[in-house]
Amino acid sequence: EDSATPEIRYVSFVPDPFNSRQKLFGFFVADKGSGIQSTLLRTRSWFFWRDFAPAQNPTALPRSVWAADLKVIDNAGNVSEEIIYDWKAFMQGPLVSLIVVLGIFVFLVRTIRKKRTTSQ
Repeated sequence: EDSATPEIRYVSFVPDPFNSRQKLFGFFVADKGSGIQSTLLRTRSWFFWRDFAPAQNPTALPRSVWAADLKVIDNAGNVSEEIIYDWKAFMQGPLVSLIVVLGIFVFLVRTIRKKRTTSQ
């Protein structure tokens, strides 16, 4: 009986040499016992995860994806999972948006406080 989980030996984001608007997610997995049944991938572009979907190797992804979660299931039902992050994509997308929203919030709070102190 196969009780060993599948091995995730390698995961990586690489630039797509043919399309600059996307990147490729590549992986190398193995299972000596019962073999690989499926590879599933879910991604995160902004703040929420998408649902798991079957993954081919490589998988083309939008450049805005900053996290990928690979789940590997072998034929005995054993599961391995690994998450990889693309911090450059995070810094260019969600982090910038968060800073802008925070800046607007701080501006509004200061404006409201100024109006309160000048009206008293």
